[in-house]
Amino acid sequence: MRENSKLGAGMKTPVAIALLILIGGNLFSALYDVTVKLLPDEANAATFLLIRQATSVLMLLPIWWYYGRPKTAYLKLHMLRGSSGAIGGLFLVMGLMSLPLATVSTLFFTAPI
Repeated sequence: MRENSKLGAGMKTPVAIALLILIGGNLFSALYDVTVKLLPDEANAATFLLIRQATSVLMLLPIWWYYGRPKTAYLKLHMLRGSSGAIGGLFLVMGLMSLPLATVSTLFFTAPI
């Protein structure tokens, strides 16, 4: 019985870290929404995506500075992954801009399911 209590006591730190990461993720999500609301109505999908990506870089830059530059032997693969993510994000934004607001809201609320 005591073994289980020791295991439970050691699990507090990972749970606290996970909660902090979740709170930080929600904060970043809220900041994304704020940057979108600040854009003019006539902004196109590329402008939206540029602002969103620039905001995420600015939010993650302090973490990158704190932990240092990551080392990788697969730089070309990471560049391909980043490029395909940017193209996918552009298509996502273009698709969402063509849908009615109610449909977009429903998609985002049902995404975690």
